[in-house]
Amino acid sequence: MDLAYYPNIAAKADELGGVKKTVFNKKLLEQADASWRQFSSEEIARIEQEAPSAVKVGNCFVTPTAILHMGRNQHALFAIPVRDVIWIYGNVTTTRMYYIFPVSKLFQVQLLTRSNQTYTLASISTGPFTRKDHCGDIIRQLQPLLQPHRKGIIFGWSQDIANYVQGNFQAAVAMVDEKSAE
Repeated sequence: MDLAYYPNIAAKADELGGVKKTVFNKKLLEQADASWRQFSSEEIARIEQEAPSAVKVGNCFVTPTAILHMGRNQHALFAIPVRDVIWIYGNVTTTRMYYIFPVSKLFQVQLLTRSNQTYTLASISTGPFTRKDHCGDIIRQLQPLLQPHRKGIIFGWSQDIANYVQGNFQAAVAMVDEKSAE
């Protein structure tokens, strides 16, 4: 998508690190363009109007219509429709030396869409002994921003939720759609 026609969206992209004009990863650029094709021209115009008041959370900006996301070192702007969000959860990975000594922790906030595509909305690396819940903090920021527009989104992670969503994905999508329509 050519952001020259959308100055408010372009300004938010610049705050996230800027979109590169020459991208060597053509597949990534095609995926970013495909994410924008999910929206009608009216919806893109609405996103343009909502962009100045968008709230920054992690590596993304949240509007009532879309989540504008630029992955780490990707330099391509993705747009995730709020109507397609199914599950937002945290993932913590501990890196160990010799399988014993913890070296670092990586906190990632993941978003799953109805097309079963996962996006990383935030990625924070810390020391191995941190007790702060970085994923929980970001999810608690996202929840009040997204729930008024899509009530059925599943927030957080538990083994039961993971089993349900991964075991019967279509039923999980239908449940989120049903709760959102209420």
